[in-house]
Parts: sequence; structure tokens; C-alpha cells
Amino acid sequence: MTDKERRRKSVSDRVLSHEVSLGAALEQLGLSYRQTCRWYKRFVTEGDKGLVHRSRGRKGNRGKPASFRRKVLRGYRERYAGHRAHRGPFAPGQRPRRAQPWGVPGATRQGAGPSGHYDR
Repeated sequence: MTDKERRRKSVSDRVLSHEVSLGAALEQLGLSYRQTCRWYKRFVTEGDKGLVHRSRGRKGNRGKPASFRRKVLRGYRERYAGHRAHRGPFAPGQRPRRAQPWGVPGATRQGAGPSGHYDR
């Protein structure tokens, strides 16, 4: 469970034992009344599993296929073989003047290290 889910669990336990009202719980968690009712109802019916985010462990809908990632990393290794590692793929003043042939925005490439692999 994340910290957010643990906090919801502690608040929902207090609501269940009638220490705190649902209105006080929504103020503590910063949720709307409707959201608070929904997660509390799910907690009562499913237990702790009802508080865990439903899309945990799933891939996002906007992800690129693995073949595309391999193609981009291969292009980086071929194009920048022999470059020294600085604070990114380029030293200051060495940025390429044209767009990359594989068409990936710069923000996407920021995590790639000098070997073309992502540390994350």
C-alpha cells in the first residue's frame, strides 16, 4: 500500500468504529463527499483490497511498443558511439541542429544514459 492508501485505511477504520464522521473524514483526506462515499463503500465490501488503486500494475494506454524503444536506443548507440558522458547525451554547445531521424521528443530521451539504456 502507498502512504495515501495507508492514510485512507486509518481514516476508514476510524469511520467504521464511529470515532469520526464521514464528513470529517472527507475534510481530512481532501476528497469530495461523493468520492469519500465511494471509497468507504468499497472498503466496507472488499476490505483493504478496496482501497488499493485499481490500475496498479497495468501498462499505460499511451505506451510505445518495445520494438520502437529498441529502435530508438539502437539509433542512439550508433549515432553517439564514442561520446563522453556529461550531464546528458551532449556536452553544452554540442546539441544537434536538426531533429533526430527517429522522431522522439527531447523530453522522452532525457532519462537515457550514455550507453543508451535507462536507469529507471
